[in-house]
Amino acid sequence: MYPKGRWAAVLGAVAVTGALVSCGGGSEEKSGPPRIGNVPEVAGSSDVPNLPMDAYVLSKEQYLTYARGLRAAVRSCMAKFGFADFRALDSAVDQSYPGMKADKAHYFFIIDVDRAARFGYGSARDGEREETPEEGVDGAGGETDDSPTAAENAVFQGKNAGTRIGGVVVPKGGCAAEGAKALRAGGGVEGVEIVTVANERNDAYQRALEDDRVRKVFAKWSTCMKKSGYRYATPLEPGKDRRWREEIPSRAQITVAKADVACKQRTNTVGVWWAVVAAYEKKYIDEHAEHLADVKKTIDATMRNSARLVARGQ
Repeated sequence: MYPKGRWAAVLGAVAVTGALVSCGGGSEEKSGPPRIGNVPEVAGSSDVPNLPMDAYVLSKEQYLTYARGLRAAVRSCMAKFGFADFRALDSAVDQSYPGMKADKAHYFFIIDVDRAARFGYGSARDGEREETPEEGVDGAGGETDDSPTAAENAVFQGKNAGTRIGGVVVPKGGCAAEGAKALRAGGGVEGVEIVTVANERNDAYQRALEDDRVRKVFAKWSTCMKKSGYRYATPLEPGKDRRWREEIPSRAQITVAKADVACKQRTNTVGVWWAVVAAYEKKYIDEHAEHLADVKKTIDATMRNSARLVARGQ
């Protein structure tokens, strides 16, 4: 999923309308659910293979490269209109952002027994700051108000496109569009937004949850949990249990989490779940090959251009 908060609002001005490809239902009813390949044995997150659509979404490092490059390109454009200190994209360069690829330790909920024993249904991300924001984003290491002024926003989003400021014409789509164009140059495809592509895989994930093969392995997991004295229908439920809304996980929470992981291991819940999600992702890739080829081209161009723009100090 793409970033939330202030950056998501700014990102909306950069994203191209209609770039997100819809993958509406209907095909499964005609052709049946996709066949799965090999089912991996998953005892922990290190056993989870990469998912097929990971090739088309940004890693944490790629996201940071993209964010810094976009900030550089937009700042260069904004400076032409007298806004050399434009800071509305500073919050995009946030090293605590985990990236868009499937997080193997969390994508299929709790998997690792050591994490269960330490955090229950929480995680290191809930209680520990693993990284700090990029040095220099603000002067004291705290929050700064980087919201654009009305005048800045008009140029950034192109609300006053066609008008002249200091002898320079505000481009259609504003500096947001100019920044996106600069990152696509030399191979990227217009109309393809690489950040929101991460949401496309959500359809495969949701379809997998409705697949009989996943439902059957969830039922096996549920039976295993009942034998330990816990009544949950699916592995999605324990983490939502209102009893576990604790700042520090209780002994009871940790005991349930450990039983949860043990049952996943005994029934290979995550292995089957992963295989079904992967099958739906492969199906999506096959059905949207041209679109995803354009995504890959645009990611490659964005990485090249972002690195160049940041190196030039723009």
